[in-house]
Amino acid sequence: MSARRTLILIVALAIGVVAAVSAVLYLNSVQSRANGNARLVRVYKVSATIPKGTTGDAAIGHNLIVASSIPAKFFPQSAVTDLNEIKGKVAPLDLAAGQILVDNQFVERSVATTSFSTTNVPSGQVAITVSIDQVRGVAGLVVPGDKVDLMGSFQNPSGASYEHFFYQNVQVVAIGASAAPTAGTTTPAVNPGGGLFTFAVPPDAAERIVLASAKNSIYLALVPPDNAPTAIAPVQDNEVDQAPGLTPYPAG
Repeated sequence: MSARRTLILIVALAIGVVAAVSAVLYLNSVQSRANGNARLVRVYKVSATIPKGTTGDAAIGHNLIVASSIPAKFFPQSAVTDLNEIKGKVAPLDLAAGQILVDNQFVERSVATTSFSTTNVPSGQVAITVSIDQVRGVAGLVVPGDKVDLMGSFQNPSGASYEHFFYQNVQVVAIGASAAPTAGTTTPAVNPGGGLFTFAVPPDAAERIVLASAKNSIYLALVPPDNAPTAIAPVQDNEVDQAPGLTPYPAG
């Protein structure tokens, strides 16, 4: 190869290197301007939905978690910075694609393994089950996780019957074997049919509910999530036609 051709080749290569470096610098400049010249930091993101129960090792091995970068001012203090932290652990809930990986999204197996009582029965309460048919159970419209008021038929010492809301805002933690959804669950709760309702209540309330179920007819009244309990006077059987208003709601 002549010296002239060698010189031309060297110059061409040099021009190519300069062009490549310039392109990289330009792209970095554009990215920097797009981020407001913010300093970028490394994070890990969920690249595709990670189902509940997936191990950290499997999530890493199947590229369900990938490295990414974000402006430093958006860096969460609890972000996972070393994937070794999630190895040997499992996801207790579904993880949606796009979210930044943070602490406690993968936990020890012993923590992830939960029972019905740990997720549905608050401390100091008990779970009890009573049988209520569809007529008394709001036609099957109640689903696990709803709140209901309990109304029962009772008799006073003279033998007169009356109806009374004796408990309000009672939490329905299960219907049949279908439990109330836990935090983070996206699948809507449904009534599986059947008439076995499980409530979470204080122990003294459990005694009264069981007794009312055995001796009296319990009706459920479905209430909204933000229902505020109010004192409701019992209605005697001779007071049915003495309602205080023409309608059971304020005139609009």
